[in-house]
Amino acid sequence: MGLGQIWDGFLGILGTLLAFFYDAVPSYGISIILLTILINLILFPLTLKQTRSTRAFQTLQPEMQKIRAQYKDEPEKLQKEMVRLQQEHGVSAGGCFLPLIVQMPVLFGLFRVLQNPVDYIPGGTTLFETVSNGTETFLGMNLETTPWEALNSPDGVVGALPYLVLMALMIAAQYVQQWHSTSGQSTEGQPASAQMVGKVMPAFFGVISINFPAGLNVYWATASLFRLGQQAVIFRIDGRPEPMAKAAKSLTGGEDATEEEQGAEPKEAQVSDETTGEGNTDNKSKAPQQGSKKRNKRKRR
Repeated sequence: MGLGQIWDGFLGILGTLLAFFYDAVPSYGISIILLTILINLILFPLTLKQTRSTRAFQTLQPEMQKIRAQYKDEPEKLQKEMVRLQQEHGVSAGGCFLPLIVQMPVLFGLFRVLQNPVDYIPGGTTLFETVSNGTETFLGMNLETTPWEALNSPDGVVGALPYLVLMALMIAAQYVQQWHSTSGQSTEGQPASAQMVGKVMPAFFGVISINFPAGLNVYWATASLFRLGQQAVIFRIDGRPEPMAKAAKSLTGGEDATEEEQGAEPKEAQVSDETTGEGNTDNKSKAPQQGSKKRNKRKRR
């Protein structure tokens, strides 16, 4: 069995699940939403692992930058020190990307099924007949019609309004997710290109979605809202990520601060000793003066 057959079989499973949900709830849009939620729930453990690995890896960035600067002319030593640092903290770059790599076939598969549902939904099912006829609507949208096609229909902008609202929801959900993930975080030290990509990508996906079937946009909007809620749950479980400056202090600054405090204590003690010594000197100098005054009084008598 070749990879092509395995891939087609996987897409057939997704189409069968979509038909199953339609039999339970006879609404094509609701079936897409339920299938999207199911897949994201199944992938949640991988998403949680990826989030934790990424957070731990980011926490080590200050130390990794120091190692790069220290061993920039010694590639082998640099590699060994990087491996040692990651092993000490139980972190690896693979932990950040492996869960994502596992998720990608599932997400691309669902994308493909919703783009061409007739090719993967089992024939003879109620959903297959519904999709073949193309008569069912969801929230005023034909889920096989693209927003661009709706705009160029006789109804014009009025008929395309539900499609445009869905596109706006997709874009807004992604921006809100970014805001929620970076709230309270400093962008200092983050490359300007990365910041620009974060700002542009949601709008980019929103623009290209004008040529996607509305059913695919329902999936994308649902997935974006689910990821936002999923992110809130992860933050509740693990807490919000520390700002980079604070993370750097926790790795290196704490030791420096301790040394400074330890070094400050002898200085304070020295100052107090000097003050005490001055006090003692003054007392000693005052004692002879008081004694001479008493002798002068006796002589006068």
